[in-house]
Amino acid sequence: MKVYTYIYQLIIGVFITSTLTSCLKDNTPDNFFPTLGTVILKDHQTMLESDSYGLLSIQNPKILQSADADSSGQRVLAGIQFLEKADTEYPQAQILEIYAKVLTKKANYTDSENMDAFGNSPIQITATSISSKHLNIQFELNHTKEDDAHRISLVVCTNAKPDSEGLLPVELRHHSLQENNKERVRGIVSFTLESISAYQSNQVKGFKIIYNSGANSRAEWITRKQI
Repeated sequence: MKVYTYIYQLIIGVFITSTLTSCLKDNTPDNFFPTLGTVILKDHQTMLESDSYGLLSIQNPKILQSADADSSGQRVLAGIQFLEKADTEYPQAQILEIYAKVLTKKANYTDSENMDAFGNSPIQITATSISSKHLNIQFELNHTKEDDAHRISLVVCTNAKPDSEGLLPVELRHHSLQENNKERVRGIVSFTLESISAYQSNQVKGFKIIYNSGANSRAEWITRKQI
């Protein structure tokens, strides 16, 4: 994965900060909403399955094409405006801004002794959320230049089970090809819940994410299902 410095603070749901407010243009409409979502091509229509607002019919699909984000299954962080049109099967909206194409991956399963094969470079989690189909993680890491290569993985032990609080232990692993990274950048990655077989159990209430924060090689981040 190539990591780039984003112009805007990446925020959604629990990610909302004052940074977005400061970056909005003066003519931004009042009914502007940020959302993570998945692009879906349905019956010759371009839809966005918003994590926050459900399935939306997008009326300006060319903005997705111009961002090379118009393939079915592509995750995006976007700002949308709802349109007031009656007698439609799905709410209609237009995309005003695409902040990022969101990296979307499946989780990896391995034995505990093979975890380091996925790297152990420092990475800092700054926010998380669990949507209907994805575990979303906002993170920060260091790199030196735009073409530095990074790999972000969610790794689950083959024998992983939820703890007494219903939290499934997983590890967020970062593999960097550079050891002397200096520039701080941020990003978002979505991991498909269907790729985490243990998550399908009714006993699972969320995740305990283990990661190397730099200051703590076994830092923990708790994220729970929204009720």
